[in-house]
Amino acid sequence: MSEIELIRRCYERIVAADFPHAAQDDEREAVKGVRVRGCHGNTQNVLFFTLTLEDGRLRDVRYDCQYCEPAMYITAEVLCELLEDRPLGLLAELDDAAVIGALGGESRKILRQARTAVELLGEALAGA
Repeated sequence: MSEIELIRRCYERIVAADFPHAAQDDEREAVKGVRVRGCHGNTQNVLFFTLTLEDGRLRDVRYDCQYCEPAMYITAEVLCELLEDRPLGLLAELDDAAVIGALGGESRKILRQARTAVELLGEALAGA
């Protein structure tokens, strides 16, 4: 399956599920805004994560996308699934294989966005 077909299939699944990990307007303040290049015209995607850190584990992981293209929503949904209930100390160990498995295929674009988001989220939570 081509990368564009994978992105289309994943995005259709997320839309059909009504963006299950998207933060609601009234939810907590974002932990960190993560900026990742990728939109048409080389503009910025802006991805915010909200979560609860409980007993050293990431809980109730949600996201808010601004100016985002479909691939960023896929990245956000996949990361929420993979980060939920993960020990904070193992955040940096989230690897490409886990993302590929959650996607059901490989997308260089989504892998690049996921690596950046996890790195910046790790930096934001380093003092937690």
